[in-house]
Amino acid sequence: MIESGTYVIASKKDPYKMLDMASASTSNGGNAQLYDSNGTDAQCWRIRSAGDGWYTLTPCNSALRLDIANGSGSSGVNVQQWSGDGSKVQRWRFSMGEKGVQIVSALGTVPDAWGASSESGTNVVAYKYNGTAVQAWRFVAAATPSMIGYQNDSRFFQVSSWERVGFGLRNLWLCNAFAYRD
Repeated sequence: MIESGTYVIASKKDPYKMLDMASASTSNGGNAQLYDSNGTDAQCWRIRSAGDGWYTLTPCNSALRLDIANGSGSSGVNVQQWSGDGSKVQRWRFSMGEKGVQIVSALGTVPDAWGASSESGTNVVAYKYNGTAVQAWRFVAAATPSMIGYQNDSRFFQVSSWERVGFGLRNLWLCNAFAYRD
């Protein structure tokens, strides 16, 4: 269903809200939240196999793992990032539910938007599965630029896309090496 790779993870309740590391944190305890799609590495996730059908999720802006605070299997516990330690609180599997993909922790809880909100900045907590849209997600493979080889006399241009669910926006900026597109 979901393979190892790099993804943007969108809420099924509001496809313009992404699973995000608050303030692009690179520290232990950095908070997971829902946030407006902005194409930053804080909304890009590297998914890697941990064996036996389990996976780790790592935000592209840090080397830390998605984790459940204090190793608790109780509902309402904060979802955060923490140094990789191989523990159950950092292992996840994916299953298809009625509303979308569920991200299920090895503790049996799923990431859930606090208070069933889809407002930007809503905290993400671990919660027992209840089948609501705030516990369902859409995984979109993150765009990888590819070289197109265009060069003018003075500059190169780079075009890159962060696939924003529902609207593919493209960013253009000057680059001193090659022209890229996705």
